[in-house]
Amino acid sequence: MGAQIAAHLANAGVPTILLDIAPRELTPEEQAKGLTLESKEVRNRIARAGFEAARKAKPVLLEPIMKIDVTAPTEYQGAVMNTLSQRNAIVTNTETSDSYTTISAEVSMN
Repeated sequence: MGAQIAAHLANAGVPTILLDIAPRELTPEEQAKGLTLESKEVRNRIARAGFEAARKAKPVLLEPIMKIDVTAPTEYQGAVMNTLSQRNAIVTNTETSDSYTTISAEVSMN
C-alpha cells in the first residue's frame, strides 16, 4: 500500500522517498501469536508507532519570516506602521534621522 501511495505522489510531482523499515525482533505478544518478522501485523506496528510519535510531537507548519528595513519620509511613518501591522509584522527598531524614518521589522512572507 505504501508503494502505491508513493507512486501517486511521485506522479503528481511531489518529491517522494519510500522507506522499507524492517523490524528486528518480535514482541512477546507477536511471538505468542506465531507471527514472523515478515508479517504485515509486525510491520504495521512499526508504522503505527512512527505515526503516533509524529502526532505526539505536535508538528506545526512554520511560515518563512523576513527581516526588513523600511526607510520612508517621516510624514509617512504612520502609514508604513499601519501596513506592517496589517501584515502582523513585529517591529524591532525605529530610527529617525533628518526627515526620514527607518523601521526594522520581522514580517511573514505570506
